[in-house]
Amino acid sequence: MLPSTDDLPDIELKIFNSGWVAAHKGMVLAGAGREKMRMPALFAMIRHPKHGVILYDTGYSTRFYDVTGRFPFSMLRKFTPAEITEEDNAVRQLEAAGVPADQVKTIILGHGHVDHVPGVADFPEAKVVVDHREWAFMQGSTLGIFFKGYVKSLYENIGNQIETLNFATQGKPYGLFDKAIDIWEDGSMILVPIEGHTVGQMGLLVNLPDGKRFFFIGDAAWISENYLYIKPPSLIARTILASFRKFKETLQLIKSFHEENPDVTIVPSHCPAVWEKLKSTEVAS
Repeated sequence: MLPSTDDLPDIELKIFNSGWVAAHKGMVLAGAGREKMRMPALFAMIRHPKHGVILYDTGYSTRFYDVTGRFPFSMLRKFTPAEITEEDNAVRQLEAAGVPADQVKTIILGHGHVDHVPGVADFPEAKVVVDHREWAFMQGSTLGIFFKGYVKSLYENIGNQIETLNFATQGKPYGLFDKAIDIWEDGSMILVPIEGHTVGQMGLLVNLPDGKRFFFIGDAAWISENYLYIKPPSLIARTILASFRKFKETLQLIKSFHEENPDVTIVPSHCPAVWEKLKSTEVAS
């Protein structure tokens, strides 16, 4: 079980959808057939009384269209057809919620794929927190990393301060996780390594003072069925993975976490069913 969460700071949480991507269910869940899915691209905003506004990822952005106009990057438009409007951009949604860009102090980058990182450039004053292995991989050759789901031009010229984390040296045990980092050292936001989808993907546990808990798992599972039934994506989708073995191990870890902590809301970044549940639920403390 997770550690108790007494005396937590008065943080607030809100979840947003930054756009949609079309896929057949069998692409993200092997053997599921060709049922058409419209999958969200979620990101989270946490307001901390001491550390200000924090984002977990930024989701999609219309900047995606700017960087995928030419081959080979145009392949992304074909294989992951996206629906993104200016109003979907994280910066616009936050402004509509009364949070101007300069109030965002930290962006926790779960991983660097094209549907998670493009909004970072809209928050130049925010510090970007990322796993050191993930950040190192993101500096690879433009074409080499593209075939693993990264578009380097989305982040190579950002002026944000970058803070890299090393779970091997900074991490401490937390529940089922051998290495976790309590980013503010107050129990409110816990980062954990959930590698496999990428070399350094990080998940985020958010502990609200009213007892509600959320676990943002990025693309460790595209949809909840991946971890509930330990069903991986299709063979084609697996080509993007850093390690299929570690991906499967992470699925099992998340399933075990769910079984031990059924009260925690697990949030894959692209699960339509989870978004349908959360978009009509007030999750702020």
